[in-house]
Amino acid sequence: MRSARLLGPLVTVALVLGGAGADAAPGRGRGKQAPASRSAARAKERGPGASRSARPRVRGSRRGRGARGRLPRPATGRSVRAARARRAGRAGAARGRAPRIVRLPGARGARLVSTLRAQLRAIGYEQDRVVIRTFESERLPIAARTGHDRTADSRLWDYPMDSSAATRRAAGIEDWQVTYAHEVDLRGGDPSILIPEGNEFNVSGRTSLTEHLSRLDDIDGVAIAVYRADRLQRATTRKGKPSLAEFWFRTPPRDALLMIIEKPRAPAPRRTLDLGL
Repeated sequence: MRSARLLGPLVTVALVLGGAGADAAPGRGRGKQAPASRSAARAKERGPGASRSARPRVRGSRRGRGARGRLPRPATGRSVRAARARRAGRAGAARGRAPRIVRLPGARGARLVSTLRAQLRAIGYEQDRVVIRTFESERLPIAARTGHDRTADSRLWDYPMDSSAATRRAAGIEDWQVTYAHEVDLRGGDPSILIPEGNEFNVSGRTSLTEHLSRLDDIDGVAIAVYRADRLQRATTRKGKPSLAEFWFRTPPRDALLMIIEKPRAPAPRRTLDLGL
């Protein structure tokens, strides 16, 4: 009886000591063993066959590090707004950038044509046609800002071979969409100006672009606006025939403008004052 009374406290001490050392020496002691740490508890839940590679990665935790071992930064409202502002700034810069302007003092027709083709290749333009308009270089700042040298004060042509106000109204065309230009076919050795079939004068054929621009050989202070052909449509005259020179913008002119080629005026010679001293 005395031995039984002595074994009681010893068994209790053994159970306590066995439970405290269960994590270090699993299997020793009697009864249920409590894990000594959270990692041990997770390991016990996974089972003996689980490895560290099988553990699920938790976003934002130490186990969710990237390739360089850095923790991903949680997105905040401030960082999201900054990213949106950067994207909006890039888009605004793309829309608001100045158009390509090429200045060729004293250039003749052949050089204007070769420069046109080279610049179109440089910007990756792949269409077979463009629309060109010649205007005075004094209006170049307006064209660079709006894409068109014409303004609200510019007069509209009113000849039988042009559209009328009723024709434009029926087509849903406003005055700012009207321009007078030429459509150019870039194919072949020498680009040519296209003449639409069934026009008001019943003329047909093609005109060499080099020959057309050679009329500017002895003229300075002119500029040539080059537009995407798919952003304009040939106007319809008041008799329902295709116009020779009138076009309607289908988009804002700035979106249709590809470049401007200018023949600037030669600078005036500086005058010196001879006082005879």
